[in-house]
Amino acid sequence: MLKNLYTWTLSQAAKPAAVWWLAFVSAIESIFFPIPQDVMMIPMMLANRKRAFVIATFALGGSVVGAALGFAIGWGFYEAIGKPIIQALGYVDKAEALRLKLVENAWWIILTGGITPVPFKLIVLISGWAKVNFFMFMALSLFGRALRFYAFALAFYLFGAPIKALIDRYFNLLAAAFVVIFIGGFLAVHYLL
Repeated sequence: MLKNLYTWTLSQAAKPAAVWWLAFVSAIESIFFPIPQDVMMIPMMLANRKRAFVIATFALGGSVVGAALGFAIGWGFYEAIGKPIIQALGYVDKAEALRLKLVENAWWIILTGGITPVPFKLIVLISGWAKVNFFMFMALSLFGRALRFYAFALAFYLFGAPIKALIDRYFNLLAAAFVVIFIGGFLAVHYLL
């Protein structure tokens, strides 16, 4: 099933609307969507490595817009909207601990959340709830997400064909590794807070 999704995404990557869908997925991923935009972004970069930086820019734009919206939800609508999202993700018991850590060490947590597979949406919503400085939050989100997305873009631009051959050859193993890393991000939040 994952192989079929991968093949379908590669075929869709060349279509003009693909980058707009990526921007949309990146925006909602920053607020509530549980699947990271990497699932779309990586096959798109594999399909056309010369557009890797354009693809990364659309992902970055969507992610930063979503981060601003998620921050606003956390800031003004935490009880009505933010808390139910966090509850659905299974982190309502960790939210207060993360809020207190954000008050003490916001810059490090936001930057780490932007770069790593830690659920960014959790950091976004709780940063708003913790009333973290919005401009600092946006600058760190932009920097962290840009670092992550443009690192992918550079890797696929420079090594696109060998990476695609590697993925095609070891797809099942790499898909399993991706799932482990994805779940590991959620577990890191669960056990580190």
